[in-house]
Amino acid sequence: MKGAGVVWSQIVNSRDLRCLQRFRCKADRPRSSSGRLLVHPRPWEWDVQSYLRNSPKLKAGHLVLLGRCGEDVVAVARLEVTARENDCHVFIASAAIDLDHRGKGGRMADALMLQIRETAEEQGRGLRQQEVLLWGKIHSENLSSQAMVTRAGFEPLEAPGLNSYEMWGVRFTVE
Repeated sequence: MKGAGVVWSQIVNSRDLRCLQRFRCKADRPRSSSGRLLVHPRPWEWDVQSYLRNSPKLKAGHLVLLGRCGEDVVAVARLEVTARENDCHVFIASAAIDLDHRGKGGRMADALMLQIRETAEEQGRGLRQQEVLLWGKIHSENLSSQAMVTRAGFEPLEAPGLNSYEMWGVRFTVE
């Protein structure tokens, strides 16, 4: 629905994850001139879409943020919240934008990151923590996600590991 606003909600119940079965955040795999499927050029997109569609059940402290335009899911993030001794860690297990909502200057991605941060702050406040570490891992070749989190104030926290994923994060005080 063009021009319609995004409505944000949270899922904490595994049976409500069915709405992600049609969510599409990856382009189709390319084909050779003979029609054979080739390796996906952005394997992290394949991994994220598969993870969201086949997500393990939500455990305590896990939640899914959904952005919807009408019935369509246009943005999704899966978060894992853990209370530590002195702070709250919120791990972004996945964050994705529907293919039809990409390439528009990052507006949807920025809205998703704002929702993630607000949710992390709420979780920290609910756990009576004054500090929140919001973090996730991004493939070293995923420049779009790196730009998205940089705009949200994240910085690299470590060099890429053997699997080419880098840890990015931001620490902030709960108000």
